[in-house]
Amino acid sequence: MNALSNDDARPFGKRSPLWRAASRAARIASLAAATMLGGCSMDLLQPHGAVGMQEKTLILVSLGLMLLVVVPVIVLTLWFAWRYRA
Repeated sequence: MNALSNDDARPFGKRSPLWRAASRAARIASLAAATMLGGCSMDLLQPHGAVGMQEKTLILVSLGLMLLVVVPVIVLTLWFAWRYRA
């Protein structure tokens, strides 16, 4: 029997240096994103007048339709990759 566990044999096992570096990079990236987005305001979605309200509606409908297409594509891509992995 091999002395290494299954996690140690993989390049991205939970104890490998690559796993720790990727985990650290993800934490730093999420902290940086939260810091940068902390000063954002939602002025775009507080329109004034009839045209502003129509533009807000158009933006939200476009966002909804985009999410209706993009989210299932991403989920199915991950599912296919998991299902048919080597």
